[in-house]
Amino acid sequence: MGLAAYGNSDVFFNEIRNVLRIRDIDKLEFRHTVDLIGNSFARKIRKYAEQYKREDIAAATQRLLEEIMEEIVRHFVKKTGVGKVVLNGGVAMNVKMNQRIRELNCVEDLYIFPNMTDGGLSAGAALAVYYRLSKSNGKELKNSRLADVFLGPTYSNIEIKKAIDKKRLKYRFYKDIDKKITNLVANGFIVARFKGRMEFGPRALGSRTILALPFRLEIKSILNDRLKRDEFMPFAPSILEKYAVNEYLANGKKAPYMTETFIVKNQYVDKFPAVIHIDGTLRPQTVSSDENPVYYRLVKLIGDLTGY
Repeated sequence: MGLAAYGNSDVFFNEIRNVLRIRDIDKLEFRHTVDLIGNSFARKIRKYAEQYKREDIAAATQRLLEEIMEEIVRHFVKKTGVGKVVLNGGVAMNVKMNQRIRELNCVEDLYIFPNMTDGGLSAGAALAVYYRLSKSNGKELKNSRLADVFLGPTYSNIEIKKAIDKKRLKYRFYKDIDKKITNLVANGFIVARFKGRMEFGPRALGSRTILALPFRLEIKSILNDRLKRDEFMPFAPSILEKYAVNEYLANGKKAPYMTETFIVKNQYVDKFPAVIHIDGTLRPQTVSSDENPVYYRLVKLIGDLTGY
């Protein structure tokens, strides 16, 4: 997905377009034109890798995925008359695909379950049991949305101090830690924030998060080096919801879980190079005072001090 933005999908698309086709769209059955398991497939991959640039292979693969998903979504929206679309599963980690789905004229709204990886199976299993028990007990099921993803463990100051003392680390206690973090971040420091309940899902959303200003392009390589990550994609920004929707992004929407990309307005492309992709998009976490008041305050404090 990330590499695809650097390639030309036309170069390799004719080679891959028939590899995967929909056989029965209502049953979501697919037809593979090659054996995806075994030595023959491995040989094909090696041949393609020698013949084509990896960026062009990625671009063509991304294009094929998006076209197949668009066909599926358009079909079921038309069949059901429901324009509110929900995506889940590992493929829903593809934020570029998610952007394309949201922008379809037939899609009224899009929701991606925030733990769209295998970890989300636990929520699905719990819902399945709840559904069966409710039905057998004659209980009426009501629709409700996930209020937030802060479902993991939390630790008291006493527990945190005990862990720090065990490692014999130096520390200082601040009554208003957010003001201290704000000053550090605004002055170019990188801060690791450990506060409240841990996020349920693959994204860092404020509770277990590394914070830095997005104004310098080099912050991307600095963070990757310190985290020992072999990654070329920019990091994802936390943006106050009202600014994401009304100020920074073209067609910006509420997106609290970093599950979609949006186009950045031209006047801001050069402002935030550490978080903007090569195609002019970014993958935001929109932060609201209703859903995440503690982190909202911190982001707002940093914004008040830096102007963004």
